[in-house]
Amino acid sequence: MKILVKSIFVFTVILLVLNTNKVNATLRISLQQLTQVDTAKKDSSRKDTALSTRKNTSELDKKVEYKAEDSTKFSKDKSIIYLYGQAKVLYGDFELSADYIRYDSKNNVIFASGRMDPKTKRYVGRPIFKSGSEGSAIADSIYYNSKTSKAKVFGVFSEQEGGYFSGGQTKKQIDDEVHLKNVIYSTCELPFPHQHFGFVISKGIVTEKQIVTGPVYLEVEGVPLPLALPFAFFPKPNKRTSGVILPQPGEDATRGFFLQNGGYYLGLNDYWDAKLLGSIYTNGSYETSLLSNYTKRYKYNGNISLRYASVKNGLE
Repeated sequence: MKILVKSIFVFTVILLVLNTNKVNATLRISLQQLTQVDTAKKDSSRKDTALSTRKNTSELDKKVEYKAEDSTKFSKDKSIIYLYGQAKVLYGDFELSADYIRYDSKNNVIFASGRMDPKTKRYVGRPIFKSGSEGSAIADSIYYNSKTSKAKVFGVFSEQEGGYFSGGQTKKQIDDEVHLKNVIYSTCELPFPHQHFGFVISKGIVTEKQIVTGPVYLEVEGVPLPLALPFAFFPKPNKRTSGVILPQPGEDATRGFFLQNGGYYLGLNDYWDAKLLGSIYTNGSYETSLLSNYTKRYKYNGNISLRYASVKNGLE
């Protein structure tokens, strides 16, 4: 705690020195701690010795269920099924609906796509798929292997715990890892090409806790910006792991366009984390902040907040 107090003091002195007469600068420091008393003790010696029986679900035969509103056709040997118009396929916990679905029972491959509407000239009936407890995703087309559960998706748009993937190609592996190629990762909920802000990931892997990428660059309204990284770690918003925090774009009436609250999240351990955030505005204003939370179960918890802002209103 002594080291933390000294660090805060040094950080405060540095920020005060940076203050100038031409710019309104503000520094806010807040500390909060709540001590808790444990009124109930855990009985660590109590263990459940009952053994639960498990069934090997891989031995169960799963059936592919399907239907279509318009028509259903078969190949000569009945091994391939063609579904047209509001087609649906259900295989175990995998659900798929699209305007067109083809199921190859010999190779265990399901393909789905939309179609081009001749009147509106728009691509409609895009595949919507869901697997297990995961949320649903939309794509231009998808290949799914019912035997291995591997999938290859083109033009995907999906939500991953607060972040959105759009465009490009994705591959789902047997171990549930997802490989990305030329995909935009953003906090914007609009799909590509309507998505106006995000990081373009040339190659990357989505793991359980974070997104690990190769070269990435920032893109706004389809225009690449001179902000790139050779590699990056993006934390999933609902996971406690370190990584880059995407800034939020916008416009302020007095300070112009901005990129707000971008930075880095540090998941130091189970008891302590921190966020280093920054915001920049086109009129020269900027903000920096440090937010940290700490907790010790049944004893105490609290937070530390440091903020420095250099604000310019209007034109000088």
